[in-house]
Amino acid sequence: MECLPELIELIQAATRYLDSQPVSAAFPWTQIIAMMSVIVSAATVIYTVRGNFKMQNASARMEQIREIRIIASEVMDAGHFVTIKKDTATFREVIKKTELLMLYFGSNKKIKMDAEKMDAIINDAEKLYDYLRNTDTDDGKNTLIALFLQRLVNEILLFQIAVNTVEKSTEQKKEASDKITDSCTKLQEIMRVYLNFEWEKAKRGK
Repeated sequence: MECLPELIELIQAATRYLDSQPVSAAFPWTQIIAMMSVIVSAATVIYTVRGNFKMQNASARMEQIREIRIIASEVMDAGHFVTIKKDTATFREVIKKTELLMLYFGSNKKIKMDAEKMDAIINDAEKLYDYLRNTDTDDGKNTLIALFLQRLVNEILLFQIAVNTVEKSTEQKKEASDKITDSCTKLQEIMRVYLNFEWEKAKRGK
């Protein structure tokens, strides 16, 4: 029970009061009953306040997850679309949306995972999915997703260069386009795994 520390403090305060009474004094039943009423009332208030705060946090987190799902969907749609409509405005739009999505996952929090391990995970889709499914740790998950999105931005920029470079062959342009399509497909699974996990955590108020 989350209000247990505060409840213990109240009980300890009541105990100290009783210990301070003279031994010869009549047993203060009235005062004890009053103290117990105060303790129970205080515990109820603490529990209620904490419960409400937890629900508010969960509600805010769930709303954020909904926003991320919408933006991620827009990124994937724009990513597929840019391989068809190769104009400057479309390139600019998909990059803007992807960088916006990155902001949700960017974090200054220090992580334990080293760069070599992160590279190994980010370059293997199945390893990445498995790591995001891991319920034992959250270490580096946001950073991995942010790095994946940064790689998608780089792929889009390289495709834009290929499209606007006469010397690039049709095969080279198709290869650059296929990388974007592949990354958008992987991003769909990344979002499905990670956001489902975060949604369940939010429902539990974590």
